[in-house]
Amino acid sequence: MWRFSFPILSALYLVIAPWSLAYGESLHARTVVLNHTVAFTAPDGNPVVAAPGPYHLDPAGANELRLASARGPESLVVQARAINHQMRLAEPIAMATQDVGTKFRVVLLFPDGRGLEAVGSTEVVR
Repeated sequence: MWRFSFPILSALYLVIAPWSLAYGESLHARTVVLNHTVAFTAPDGNPVVAAPGPYHLDPAGANELRLASARGPESLVVQARAINHQMRLAEPIAMATQDVGTKFRVVLLFPDGRGLEAVGSTEVVR
């Protein structure tokens, strides 16, 4: 388990540390940085778009994630699905990954083995 956790946490540090040094922003384990505009689905089924920048992730409901901008009062609530994980965590941790192509995921993992995952796309329809 440690072999899996260490690379993920190291990669997260490599993303967060330069951002916080360059922009002087307060980032923590629940923060993800979107390097591209990402389109998600709102709980009502409509598209919502997250601009590039840092976001704090929080649960907003049973199957919803709140992406709160670290730069201001803006926030988005997006559809998410419940997931389970095997990582040992002392506190909740957020991660963002881009899959092959345009699929983008933000994940919030909790210490009790549960989590929420929202899937979006970097291909934004105008």
